[in-house]
Amino acid sequence: MAALPVVVLPVVVLPPAAQPPAAAVFFSVKKRSLSKTVFFSAFAGSIVAQILPFLAIGVLVVVSVLVAGIFGSDAFTTTERLISAPELAPRNWAPAVRERLNGVLWDVARDTLDRRPGADSAKYPTLSKEIASVANKARAGSTGAAKKFIPDYAVFDWDNTSVFLDVEEATFAHMLETVAFKMTPPQLDAALRTGVNTAAEFKPEFRNAAGKTLNAGVLIADIVRDYAALRAAGSGSGEPRFQSDPRLRAVHRAFRAKFRFLYEALDGSFGAKVSYPWLTYIFVGMTPDEVRATAAAAVRWQLAQPIETVVWETPAECAGDAGVVRVSWKNGLRLVPEMQDLYFLLGRSGIETWVCTASLADVVRGVACDPAFGYSIPAERVVGMELQTGGGGRFLPLQPDGFVDTQGVGKTAAIKRLIAPKYGEREPLLVAGDSDGDASMLSSFPFTRVSLIIDRGKPADSPIGELAAIARKELGSSHADGFIARYLLQPRDESTGLFKKK
Repeated sequence: MAALPVVVLPVVVLPPAAQPPAAAVFFSVKKRSLSKTVFFSAFAGSIVAQILPFLAIGVLVVVSVLVAGIFGSDAFTTTERLISAPELAPRNWAPAVRERLNGVLWDVARDTLDRRPGADSAKYPTLSKEIASVANKARAGSTGAAKKFIPDYAVFDWDNTSVFLDVEEATFAHMLETVAFKMTPPQLDAALRTGVNTAAEFKPEFRNAAGKTLNAGVLIADIVRDYAALRAAGSGSGEPRFQSDPRLRAVHRAFRAKFRFLYEALDGSFGAKVSYPWLTYIFVGMTPDEVRATAAAAVRWQLAQPIETVVWETPAECAGDAGVVRVSWKNGLRLVPEMQDLYFLLGRSGIETWVCTASLADVVRGVACDPAFGYSIPAERVVGMELQTGGGGRFLPLQPDGFVDTQGVGKTAAIKRLIAPKYGEREPLLVAGDSDGDASMLSSFPFTRVSLIIDRGKPADSPIGELAAIARKELGSSHADGFIARYLLQPRDESTGLFKKK
């Protein structure tokens, strides 16, 4: 039986001292020889004064039963949410994007009432047709009088969607700066060769400064040799102890430049299918907690850095077999207050928020799950790349059984396989992303109501560029015929990391 909601009504009841007994009124009235009319009026008034508290209690019980029967046990908390429905602050949201998202937050609050057991949509004439159709689909296939309430859920990409820049790449940069790896040189050599054709030549744009064509094998040999020298100098614990020695400083500059160059060359020459899993192997030898702590430290470091392009180059005296290489990368990761707001308000509206990332899941957990960073996602709601653990719970350069490669179409597969079953196979209410790797999950679910695209100015003929074009077209469509945009395009200034209103 549903618990009765508590209703408090103002009731004025005379204290016992102010309520004369009925007998006292009787004798007092008779002694003064009042008329029968006055006598009975006084007598009736005294009776009412004494039974009024019991009548009030009876009314409260009846009202509570009726409310519980109509709305369910948490009717008043739900109604309160409707009255104070969450709304995104303007900040730097594009007005049309903010308006649409606020509409979804309001509609979901109404839909929450409609989808509770025993609810009747006829009681809520303000329920939009769009919501009603989704609610009806959610109920389809359910049998029996008792239906479990299933909340809505949203799925976000993390890197360059929930934050500005890439948290795994930022963590990589921080580990290179501090030499914070947990592998011996032979272990690092094995990890860097995993999943890579070390003899395959890189594309021409990844030649060294002398114009020599390179491959992964020659770079890995140099990287491991430099790493061994730094480790021997006591630089393997994450502390930059080598900074006091000019020779070791040069070795360190060579180490970080070649290591980062190798990642960029793998990505540019062979694509994300090779480079994304490969990057997770830098965490081999760490425990999940160590990875999370390392990611959190990297983000704190990044928040204090300027947003700029950083260039690393091999010192000539440490050229090694690979020669001098030069690599640039974007510095200055930032948290995004608009997305923090959206995460918070979705949760407040009863919508469960998930992250589906192509980064190692525990890297993202180090930021997304730490309340200090303003997102506060439960760890179990981060789906991403995974590694097997071995002795001491430390990561190995192996994917676990049943691994889902969470990039491109793999993100859609991960949602269908790992998330949707928790919600009765329902599709996500909202999906957010920024790149070609997100285009599949942004467009693959017909009952998703909002696909939020962070506009980073990608080419028009790319998968995400094509979705951005749809968003622009939908924005220009008239709402007079009841059309409601699904694809939303939120502009961003890539030089500052800030959202733009237009």
